Amino acid sequence: ALGNEVKTDLFMKLAQIELGRDRHAEAVKYARISLQAAPKNVISRYVMALALLFDGKLQPAYREFLRVKEFGADALGDPQELETVLAYCRQMMDSKK
Repeated sequence: ALGNEVKTDLFMKLAQIELGRDRHAEAVKYARISLQAAPKNVISRYVMALALLFDGKLQPAYREFLRVKEFGADALGDPQELETVLAYCRQMMDSKK
């Protein structure tokens, strides 16, 4: 069996690859596997949130972006980018009400 750290990294990278290929359901699947081993992995959670957003699943994406913020958006490099994405999600959800 793969160790948790190896499993986390492997599936995190697979999620990133699938996101880059616009295969959102696959990206979510791999990110979830990564998060089973490391629930606070900010990069896996961010990739999953992006995949959900690109797939039009605003509320689940928004929840995941909030968890990214909770777990440490600093790991992403630019915390303001996350705030911009959160504001976009809120605006889109409000417009659908």
